[in-house]
Amino acid sequence: MAGSGVLDGRAAATHWVAAAKLAERYPAVDVHADALYLDHGDVLTSAGTASALDACLHIVRTRLGSAAAAIARHLVIAPTGRATRPSTSTDPSPTTPPDPSATRSPGP
Repeated sequence: MAGSGVLDGRAAATHWVAAAKLAERYPAVDVHADALYLDHGDVLTSAGTASALDACLHIVRTRLGSAAAAIARHLVIAPTGRATRPSTSTDPSPTTPPDPSATRSPGP
């Protein structure tokens, strides 16, 4: 996505392993390895395979409501995982979003 220019001037989540390379290659992108996903409404980025599941649940929750997101109870991941946990951290505390237009957490 970064190569297309769609992320220029936006915050983007990526896996911590790729963060430095992505930031170096695409300096117009505000790279965040500390977010599981970031949603700008028209563009959603995630930090990797498992966080993509959190991002999908976020889409279900925001488009169809919390009741529809209850299907997540049948999955291994938590249906209300915070979008701000670094993929390498055991601390579930949320962090402040870098961009007010980006949704980082589905909320309580």
